[in-house]
Amino acid sequence: MFDIRNDFTLVQYEIPAGIENADIYCVADLHIGSPAFDSKLWEKFKELMKADNAFVIYAGDLIDNALKASKSNVYGQTMSPHEQKMYLVSELYDHREKIIAIMPGNHETRSSKDVDTFPIYDVACKLDIEDRYRQNMAIMDIAIGKRRGENKPFHYFGCAMHKTNKTMRYHYADTIDGIDFYISGHTHNPMDMPKGKIYVDTKNKKAFVKPVETIVTGAMMQYQDYPVEMALRASAPKMYKLILNGVGRDKDIKTMGFYL
Repeated sequence: MFDIRNDFTLVQYEIPAGIENADIYCVADLHIGSPAFDSKLWEKFKELMKADNAFVIYAGDLIDNALKASKSNVYGQTMSPHEQKMYLVSELYDHREKIIAIMPGNHETRSSKDVDTFPIYDVACKLDIEDRYRQNMAIMDIAIGKRRGENKPFHYFGCAMHKTNKTMRYHYADTIDGIDFYISGHTHNPMDMPKGKIYVDTKNKKAFVKPVETIVTGAMMQYQDYPVEMALRASAPKMYKLILNGVGRDKDIKTMGFYL
């Protein structure tokens, strides 16, 4: 159990054979149980997951998990924390094999800090994907397709966290060497902000600039209740997906933003 939650154990996921390009959806901040949870938007997203080449990374705050000591209004929830957890299990069940990684956000870790329970780990166990659960960050190795002329798949490496640390000149993605993408959530403010990193190829004795796709996911929430009370700016309901290439000789990764 504790080894499974080790943040430095890579999540290794293999895209099924025959899929040449994979759409990796980046999803966080559903806040199931909040009256602001946008169930219509969620239903539209689930339709996307029916495509053979659709996969997903869940980056936390999947349930609202209001507790008496939290800022959220426990009396305004549409279901109890336990009901939220079991509802999430039922909602993810049909595409559980397509979940590359799953982790909690600050809303779920309220329970971990207060009463030593791990709601999203429980969800992962019910879905039989606890090997793809990480507590703080998920560093992933995604294999897809085969390189032309070789019997080896392409490998894309990335990291997902719920929160991140960034300033004008620094981003937490800068601390992780060798990744192709970085995903975070929490702010409810969707952003696509690719980073360039100088990569030193010690084998071939050369250096070059390598791009890192860097995404902040949006939230599947309507603008009501807490953000209105606090006069917070409304967020655009934009979503992002990574498109991974699995044919030819070279790796190719793209970020695409879209609205449902």
